[in-house]
Amino acid sequence: MMATEESRIRRLAAAAVLAPAALYLAWAGTYFGRFGYPAPAVQDEFSYLLAGDTFAQGRLANPAPAFPEFFETIHVLVEPAYASIYPPAQGLWLALGQTVFGHPWWGVVLSTAMFVLATGWAALGWMGPGWAFGAGVTALSYGIGTYWSTSYWGGSVAALGGAIVLGAAGRLRRRWQEAGSGGALPRWGLAGVWSLGCTLAVLARPYEGGVLAVLTAGYLARRLAGSTLRPDEKKREWLGCLAAAAVPAAAGCLFLMAVN
Repeated sequence: MMATEESRIRRLAAAAVLAPAALYLAWAGTYFGRFGYPAPAVQDEFSYLLAGDTFAQGRLANPAPAFPEFFETIHVLVEPAYASIYPPAQGLWLALGQTVFGHPWWGVVLSTAMFVLATGWAALGWMGPGWAFGAGVTALSYGIGTYWSTSYWGGSVAALGGAIVLGAAGRLRRRWQEAGSGGALPRWGLAGVWSLGCTLAVLARPYEGGVLAVLTAGYLARRLAGSTLRPDEKKREWLGCLAAAAVPAAAGCLFLMAVN
């Protein structure tokens, strides 16, 4: 009976996470069928599209034009290289859409669907399936019919990073608490997932992503230090989590330095 109840809860949790994302994809397909690809209209979008096309061509930046003063435009650098002024995360998702699906807008759709999915997943780290569904529907409201989906400005990429950070933090907190009561210790991969979310958030919004990373790192450190784990278990957790978090963080820092 207990196994049956756990299975039912897992199915509810999966439905709560997947349903809002599926609704968003259905809306995106309907939107594309009626209106086609959205046309960029403001300077920010053209700058992001330049970044997406640059990354799609396998370059971090483009050579400066021969007479840069005649090519100056808003939100685009012309010296020492021709490139977008914005952080690279949105451009990377646009490049993914352009390279894999044939148009950068599909990168917008994919990042927004992932944001809706990750929001429900994040809520499950702190609350039950009902609340997770509500969180997913709230995220869905940001994607349907808003500039997050009908332009190339972005918004979903940074929000996706934040959702991954909060979801991983909630699961680490809960599993440390359960481990202190005799449960199994969490997999260190969760620390890597947390770091991946931090990296994505920083690559999308450096200041806000950095603040989120610092605050959640402090929270997790406090929770681990205050847990009822034995000293040797705490030490093992510290080292394992730091090692798992180091890989995405180092890769993100190296990429950010290369772009800048």
